[in-house]
Amino acid sequence: MSVPYLGNFALNAKVYLPWNTNAQDGSAITYTSTTTGEVVKVYKDGGTTERASDAGITVTKDHDSITGTHLVEICTTDDSDAGFFATGHEYQVKKIGMTIDTKVVNAWLGCFSLGRT
Repeated sequence: MSVPYLGNFALNAKVYLPWNTNAQDGSAITYTSTTTGEVVKVYKDGGTTERASDAGITVTKDHDSITGTHLVEICTTDDSDAGFFATGHEYQVKKIGMTIDTKVVNAWLGCFSLGRT
């Protein structure tokens, strides 16, 4: 599976990243978190250090009450991790600590850029 590129956004934009979870038989299924709270990690320019703050990142499990459809909202105006969101950079988004159909899953959800020309 390739990781979807969501596009190039202006700095101070909201980035919406929809994603799905399915059982081993292909049917829609929700997930449970194996970690405290929802854990979405955002990385910059392919680095291995994630954004230090979760502020400005919202996860909606079973979006619109539909099982297996989820949404991550990343508000790039949040500067809790000073200077993390900046023009000319690439960002990668990962969800960790999910249990889906009895299996623990960590997955890349997507990537985007800010202010690329």
